[in-house]
Amino acid sequence: MGLKGEHPLPADGSQDIQFEKCFLPEHHYPERMLSTAVRRSFRPSVLVPCGLHVVAIDDVQPVAVVLDSDGAVRETVSWEHLRAPSAFAWPTRFAVASEKSVAIASAPDGDAVVVDLSTTPATVESLTEFPATSGARRAQTRFSRSGKHDPFWKYTSHLNGTAWTATVAHDPPGGERREWNLGAGSISSAAPLGNGLAVAVRRAGKRPWVFQPPVELLHITGDRDAPRALLPSGGIDITARCWPPVDLPPPDVIADHHLPFGASQCAQIVKLGARQIDLTLAALDSAPRMEISFTHDSRPGVRCVRTDVLTTELGHDFGLSKLGIFLEEDLQFGLVPPVQDAVDGVLHV
Repeated sequence: MGLKGEHPLPADGSQDIQFEKCFLPEHHYPERMLSTAVRRSFRPSVLVPCGLHVVAIDDVQPVAVVLDSDGAVRETVSWEHLRAPSAFAWPTRFAVASEKSVAIASAPDGDAVVVDLSTTPATVESLTEFPATSGARRAQTRFSRSGKHDPFWKYTSHLNGTAWTATVAHDPPGGERREWNLGAGSISSAAPLGNGLAVAVRRAGKRPWVFQPPVELLHITGDRDAPRALLPSGGIDITARCWPPVDLPPPDVIADHHLPFGASQCAQIVKLGARQIDLTLAALDSAPRMEISFTHDSRPGVRCVRTDVLTTELGHDFGLSKLGIFLEEDLQFGLVPPVQDAVDGVLHV
């Protein structure tokens, strides 16, 4: 079934842009771009050292995994019975550690909690006042991080065109420097663990943007040639511990809110040589998406497609505009994957 209509477009020569509000089959969207599965896997975005442990915190959902000093999973804790955030905010998470506990806040107004590791199993209680966040660890799934822990461990994410490559180095004073290439992806967080470093690697490039990227948790020690997987991507099912999403606004409300941004993006890429532009809104009653497709001389023989997810997994208003990601900037500055990445004549940008 479909719903079509008209929407005013800028009077700058972009009136030939076509748009359609419709419900497209899910296979229209590549699985690597959008997660439509019911199962929700744990995606750690913040790693917090606490005593001999590391607490890995999910990027959105009320779940944390406690790791022992050897990297074994001690337990999984959750607080889904407490209040979820009422809107999207960035960063999504703040965490502050003390000697035996970790305080966790869900921005902008979700209930804060403290995970107390002094007991077995760990306890989770709500907090009425969150500690000062000046030194807090934050969710970093939007940007890759570079940093160091002590004088020995250093980590970074290198950008080559639209692809990230993650590396970790061990550089003890007076000792031999060692470096590990962690492959494609960027490091969202790292923390000392045992005699090494725990690292969360977001397995996604810079473009196309991946909204729910797989995350792999690795442990690197100076006595091993290769990192050890602590939590492989998709390794822990947290579906039963998740907050339920809020009800979506009516489809026309979502369309009227997001179409101006889409139309503006279309108008801008016309100036950069884009042709045969289509603007489509889809699945507005379930998992709203907006798609801009076009052809461009810089990517001959393929159709370029930019897909934007308009709500978070909690049902809050979202989209690439909130992340400051604009199609015209990517096209102008070459942040578009090479034509060799196209599949069946479609290049996701």
